[in-house]
Amino acid sequence: MVASAVVLGVHGAGGHDAGVGVLVGDWCRVLIPDRSYSVGRGQVVRREVGAGREDGVLVGHAVVVGEIRPAGDTSDRFVKVVFELPRDDDGWPPVAREGLWAVPVTSDTVRLENSPWFVRGVANGDLIRVRRGEDGQMWAGERLEWSGYCTIRIIPFREGPLGGSRQRVLDAFTPLGVTGEGIAQYGMVALDVPPNVDLAAVKRLLRDGVRDGWWDYEEGCVGDAWLATEPGETSSE
Repeated sequence: MVASAVVLGVHGAGGHDAGVGVLVGDWCRVLIPDRSYSVGRGQVVRREVGAGREDGVLVGHAVVVGEIRPAGDTSDRFVKVVFELPRDDDGWPPVAREGLWAVPVTSDTVRLENSPWFVRGVANGDLIRVRRGEDGQMWAGERLEWSGYCTIRIIPFREGPLGGSRQRVLDAFTPLGVTGEGIAQYGMVALDVPPNVDLAAVKRLLRDGVRDGWWDYEEGCVGDAWLATEPGETSSE
């Protein structure tokens, strides 16, 4: 399999970055200090530089330098939608609001283009009703349509075999067709699990990781197929 270098931008929960990616087959690993991203065919990558903005869309495999479009060409496609986050008795999540990028569909609906870090019950690609505040900010309302993706959040243990590495978590799930993002601030990985992957294999890997002290995880958004899937026998190593 041929690997090639590409330059692209990625929007993560902690901000906006430009980075160098290594493309192997259908996957591009974006190399940005202190963060790890895994992006797949057809997803959106985004770069913001100061007041200017550059956007690119993965075409075929990934956005190469010549395909990154200048500000104004695709920037109007994206809006920031803010979700209010109720906290539990332990003070989790650590933030009161989360902003996710989305693409407007109608005047009061958007489709999410982000992996949710803390919002529960929504996933990348979901159709969300929104309302615009007096200051112009879009606020999230009810979910109107589920994309079929599951959202799984993982915290790798620093004392465990992975050494807290978010990159190694992403590497473990990439062969299963699962994409995701890692964020250093909270030591977390958010996984987007497509509906057409082997859910049993994904659940088995999650369970094996808990068993072996690699990580703990939570199900941020799952559907009936996920809940009905049995992970099968745990692999022995």
